[in-house]
Amino acid sequence: AANVYSQISQRLVEDGLQPESSDVEKLLFLWKSYLHLEEELQEARSLQDKLKETQAEEMKEVENYVEHIRQLSDEREALIHELETENEALKLQVISLEHEGNAQAEITEMLTEQGLAEISHAMQSEQIAYLLMERARLLHEVEEHKNDICSDTANSGGHPSEEEFKSILEKERKEFEEELKQQRDSAKMISEQLKHEHEEEITALMDENSKLEEDLQKTEMMVSQLKAELSKYTEGESMAAHLNPSLKTNSEEERRKQLVHERNELDKEQEELEKDMEEIEKDRADFQVERKQFEQEKVVFELK
Repeated sequence: AANVYSQISQRLVEDGLQPESSDVEKLLFLWKSYLHLEEELQEARSLQDKLKETQAEEMKEVENYVEHIRQLSDEREALIHELETENEALKLQVISLEHEGNAQAEITEMLTEQGLAEISHAMQSEQIAYLLMERARLLHEVEEHKNDICSDTANSGGHPSEEEFKSILEKERKEFEEELKQQRDSAKMISEQLKHEHEEEITALMDENSKLEEDLQKTEMMVSQLKAELSKYTEGESMAAHLNPSLKTNSEEERRKQLVHERNELDKEQEELEKDMEEIEKDRADFQVERKQFEQEKVVFELK
């Protein structure tokens, strides 16, 4: 007991108490030291609670960011699906418009070349009616000429025979079919080119979506690591508090700064995703403009 009392006295002297102090003074000094340590302990616990609340709020914000990023990815996927559907509809409209436009252009060109420019811009029904009338008239003339040849016993020499008329008509028919075939091949080539361009746009959008999915997975892995580190940190903070309260406070401050830095990184990733969504919306608007142009061209062709 004397040895313990001597050690206590020696420690009190080291802490600033005079060696000749009485037992009452020593007791008062110990009591004041106890109260001071108790106050520091309460402050440390209060700071610990505040840091825990701050960490919980930051983790909640991180989870909210991840959820927001996931929602952006889902919206992007839905938008890509919608764009694919619209693209297919646009392809069908392009094929239809190209076919109608090329057919009308071929008819107009052929009528103009044959000296029928006055009906080249008329309605198709009027053009067909006119051509049927011309056909009937030509057949009637051929029939009359045939009858003249048959009834004429003399050698008319300078008039073409029925076989010559058939040869001329057959030649014109073949030329018309060949020209029509060339126009159809040209229309098919244009349609294939437009289809290839739209497929390239869809492929680019799909690649960009895959990149966003990878970014989302990386972000989720980062959040999982943060949660694991936070759990590990929480388990070890109690032991650190008993060993060295000031060290604990510094460690928590460093951890808080690290969480703030990681949250800023997530903010940057979110801004990049939002920029990507804006670009997709812009592409969608371009598709809408192109679609309206196709519809206007279709109306013009129908009026012709």
